[in-house]
Amino acid sequence: NWLNQHQPTGYGVGSADNLPLTIGVEGNVIRVLYEKNSYGYTVEYYKDSLDAGNRIAEESGVAKEYGSSLTDDLVAMDLGENWLNQHQPTGYGVGSADNLPLTIGVEGNVIRVLYEKNSYGYTVEYYQDSFTAENWIATENGNEKVYGSSLTAALVSLDLGSTWRNLHRPTGYSVGKIERLPLTIGVSGNVVRILYEKNSYGYTVEYYQDSFEADNRIAVESGVAKEYGSSLTDDLVAMDLGENWLNQHQPTGYGVGSADNLPLTIGMEGNVIRVLYEKNSYGYTVEYYQDSLDAGNRIAIESGVAKEYGSSLTDDLIAVDLGENWLNQHQPTGYGVGSADNLPLTIGMEGNVIRVLYEKN
Repeated sequence: NWLNQHQPTGYGVGSADNLPLTIGVEGNVIRVLYEKNSYGYTVEYYKDSLDAGNRIAEESGVAKEYGSSLTDDLVAMDLGENWLNQHQPTGYGVGSADNLPLTIGVEGNVIRVLYEKNSYGYTVEYYQDSFTAENWIATENGNEKVYGSSLTAALVSLDLGSTWRNLHRPTGYSVGKIERLPLTIGVSGNVVRILYEKNSYGYTVEYYQDSFEADNRIAVESGVAKEYGSSLTDDLVAMDLGENWLNQHQPTGYGVGSADNLPLTIGMEGNVIRVLYEKNSYGYTVEYYQDSLDAGNRIAIESGVAKEYGSSLTDDLIAVDLGENWLNQHQPTGYGVGSADNLPLTIGMEGNVIRVLYEKN
């Protein structure tokens, strides 16, 4: 093995320059030359970590001379200008090479390229009534999250605060409904949407007689809840409480009810309709008789001005209607002054009759 007994590592087998050699008196020298070998290299591509299980690709470069320095430019000549990122996965950052420049050895000429996940931001869009552009009311931006990770409500709370779901909740609307959570973070389109829908609120109908004083309230009815901001009309109340809702608590002797605030715009509170019943007025008659109150003995009838239900009809009030001499205006000759049988009279819905009797002197 005399030819290669001094062969350096990384060098090829020796070559003798003058064999066979004719022996002379001097200068009998044989020279052996060793020249460097060339060795190939590989580029291994990994994602997330340099664990063997995470290797995603491998490329082989042109052999380089032993001991030479392998640089980015030389790799680019072999594998292309984009060699570092030619296996870059979606959502990952640009690759980083772990050992460049590399001194070419006999073996182990490996460059490892690592891709790590990028982080991407997300937004929360807030809407009312529906997910249409015109119903958009606000947008909030969250902190960037690692590509492929799961964005949860808890993570959004860390970025935007624990009340993020209702940050832009309009008055009269329910808590926000979350769409697209959990969300897998992508390169783009990381949007969480919140929808606020109108709440419904109940209403009451309060019934009063004579005036809207608390002591004059005679009944209360509750209607079916209606959407916030909607208009409560007579027809809608009728659907809840019945066609006769306005007069279902009408007291005897009172007129039909009048509602003080219809239509009513439904709010979060204070949805009250008040119905007032006021007393009717009813007429009365004065019947005049002689000798007895038998029907055959009635000699005249007078009608007075209608009076409020439940009020007391007195002599003075009749005098205002029929004249001061009302009691004796039909007194027959030879008869005494008349006597009224039921004064004062409480005015009712009917039967308001005063009978005056004249008896012979």
